[in-house]
Parts: sequence; C-alpha cells; structure tokens
Amino acid sequence: MFRSFYLGLIFRVLLLSASIGCSIWVWIKTDYIFTPWLASVVSLFLFFELLRYVNRTLRDVTYFLDALYYDDFSLLPKRAVREKKFKLIYDRIREIRDGFRLAKIGKEEELNFLRAAIQSAPIGLLAWDESGVIQLFNQALQNTIGINPVETTARFRKLRPLFWTELEKIPTGTTGVIQYTIDDEVYKLSARIMMVSEKNRSYKMALIQNIGSELEQAEMGAWEKLIKILTHELMNGVTIITSLSSTMVDQLKSEAPNLDDLKAASGAIAKRSNGLMQFVDDYRSLTQIPAPKMEETNLNEWISQLFDAWAPTYPNIEFNLVKGRGFKLKFDQNLIRQVFENLLLNSVHALKETTSPKIEIEIQANQQGIRVSFTDYGSGMDEDTLDQVLIPFFTTRQDGSGIGLALSRQIMRMHKGSLHIHSKLGEGTKIWLQFAS
Repeated sequence: MFRSFYLGLIFRVLLLSASIGCSIWVWIKTDYIFTPWLASVVSLFLFFELLRYVNRTLRDVTYFLDALYYDDFSLLPKRAVREKKFKLIYDRIREIRDGFRLAKIGKEEELNFLRAAIQSAPIGLLAWDESGVIQLFNQALQNTIGINPVETTARFRKLRPLFWTELEKIPTGTTGVIQYTIDDEVYKLSARIMMVSEKNRSYKMALIQNIGSELEQAEMGAWEKLIKILTHELMNGVTIITSLSSTMVDQLKSEAPNLDDLKAASGAIAKRSNGLMQFVDDYRSLTQIPAPKMEETNLNEWISQLFDAWAPTYPNIEFNLVKGRGFKLKFDQNLIRQVFENLLLNSVHALKETTSPKIEIEIQANQQGIRVSFTDYGSGMDEDTLDQVLIPFFTTRQDGSGIGLALSRQIMRMHKGSLHIHSKLGEGTKIWLQFAS
C-alpha cells in the first residue's frame, strides 16, 4: 500500500542525487559562475522537496492514528483520503473503528446492566477507598438507612454516627449485627465487611441487609415450635394428674374406697408432679445461664484433661485428640465444660450400637478464629431429626431432657461463638464449636 510512496521517495532521492552530482561537476569542471549557483539552488530545492514529501506522509499517518485514538474520523485530512496510497490504510482503520465501536457499545451495555443490577439489588452495597471517597452507594442502602447517597465517609459518619461507629467495629471478613434507632423505630441490620482490590487500589465494601423481619419470622417460628413442645409436655402431665385426681375423688365418694387404688393414684400424681417440676427447672436453666467468667486457657491442655477424666468412665470408647498449635482462648471453663459434657453424652448414646466406638476432637484455626470439632462415628441422625435437634426439649432419648444442645448453643452465643451440626444417618455426627479469636 506504500508502493507509490516508495516510488515517489526513490524518484526524489535519485533526482536529488543527480542534482548534487551535477552541481559538483559544474563547480569542478567549468568556469561558469552562474551555472554552479543555479545547480546548487536546484539541489537545495530538491532537498527541501524531499523533506516536505516525507513530512507530509508522516503527518498524514499521524492524522490516521489520532483519528483512531480519539475515535473521531473528522480529523482525517480530505486530501489524504483522496490519495490512492492511503485508501487501503483508511479502509483498515475504518474496520478497526467499527470493531472498536461495537466493543465499546458492548462494554457500555454490560456496564449499564451491572449498574442496574447493583441499584436493584435487595442488599445494600457500600464501598469506599482508603481516602474515604465513597465509590458505591446503591438504592437498597439508601432505603435501609434513610439517607441519600453521599460522596465521603466523613459525610456518612456525620449523618449516621451511631451506624458508622458500629460498622467500623466489625472486623474485615466477618459479619456483624448493627442495631440503631431512627424516629423511635429500632432497626436491626446484618453487615458483612470485605476488602476488594483493583490494580493498585483497595476498597472496603459492606453488604448491608435489614434482618428485622427475618429475625421476627425466625423468632416466631422458634416460639411456635417451643410452644408445641411445652404444650405437649404440660398437657400430658396435666391430663394424667386430672385423670388420677378424678379417680381419687370418685373413690373417696364411694362407700368403700379402695386404699390401694388411692395410694397408687397419689403416688402417680406425685411422680408426675415431680416430672413437671423437673421440666420447669430445665427450662429455667436454659433461660438463666450465668454471665461467663472469662479466663485465658490453653485449649490443648484443657481438652486433654477432659479426656483423662472421661477415659476411666467410658473405657470402651476410644478418645482421639487432634491438636493444633498452642491455642490460647478466653472462656468460662465451667460453662464450656458443660458444653463438652453435653456433646459427650449425646455421642455416648449414639455409639451404643457401635462395635468400635470412637470420639474424635480436632482443634484448628480458621478465618473466624478457632474451631473445635467433636465427631462420633455412631448412628447419626436423619434430616427430620437434624432439623429439630436444636429446639429446646426435643429429644430422641427416653431419659433425655432435650435441652443439652440448645443450652450448649446458648452458651456458645454468650461467648460470641456458634455451634454447628452435621450428621448423616448411619455415618455419625460432627458438631463444631466456633470460637472468635
């Protein structure tokens, strides 16, 4: 495509060379005065013509590149477009321009879609950089906290000081609950903080969701399940007591009361009454857990001591402790010991039909802190049982109270931790306790 340019360049170089050679020959071989000067002027003219020709060509190429760079083809010189030597390059640039425009339209459509998705997301999104400039503030967040989008965290802090203070307390990579009041209305929000890096810049992002309605629904569901269990237990006891009382009344009204029947009925009433009293005491123990008395403890050593105490009581069970490094935690030893003993009793019950009973405890660190997993390889639980096992007073054991796991979870919550269960029928149960570091 530059053939004409090369030909023009070669022609001008040859012409200039011939002119210079002629000038030199005239200066040396002749005695004319005017002719050598005329030949020199012609050579100089041809030299500047060569420079002009090259510069014009480079300038035209620069116009093409500028038009491509700025995506503005009005920059193209009309003269250059008309010349045949640039027709092919112009066609190529036009193809590139069309390709760029299609790619640009596609990116703009993707960006618009992403913006629309962010704005319509049901979860509030807030992102800010290290200098405190807010880069993202969507509609859901605006509706949740009741302020219009702001540009800086300083302005956000001024408008919602309590909310921002609670937000800053949440460690990166974790989820926390924020509670604050607007116009005498209490809001409960779930906020997860994470770091996002792009090239050489880092952003902090918060995912914020109003969980007040969800908590209320979960609370109502828990109350419904609890009331069903309480009603079932109380009605059973009251029905038996009412029936036996009626029998005693009938016997006392008869002319010849049967003392043996009266003694049996009164004994049954006393037994059932004691059972109801125990039921109430169990409920009280679930709702009146003492505040934890935290003390720093070496977790490996403390659990090893528990194993040493359990081994003589359950000689047929193999206890295995998988230790991590020397973890030290602050917790209430009495309350956490109660948690471990509850887990132990459940595992012992699940291992009754197992030929080689084994209980394994593993200590390991994770992003949230320290996790202690308690695993037995016993009978396990089906999905229905697993779904209800943390409900207070639900039990599959005849001698069980049904508050052990619920009480254990409550104790873990008081330690800013959590309790999780995974079980499969016939394969065993794994319960892990998550402690915040």
